[in-house]
Amino acid sequence: MKDLGRWASGHRWGLVGALVGFTVAAAILAFGFLRALVLAAFTLAGYLVGRMYSRDGEYLRKVLDRILPPGHYR
Repeated sequence: MKDLGRWASGHRWGLVGALVGFTVAAAILAFGFLRALVLAAFTLAGYLVGRMYSRDGEYLRKVLDRILPPGHYR
């Protein structure tokens, strides 16, 4: 088991790429190309919003203040 862990740590990005490719292929087979593309777009958008929120805890509040009247969503 230690050998497998050592091998995996040396090929981390190859394994990540294989996992992403498998997930994309499974989504295309399960949902069809366009639905899988929409799913990927929303996943990317969620990741970007989450990344910005983790950097600045007030990020989401600032965005909502620009979109909605201030204090409207609280």
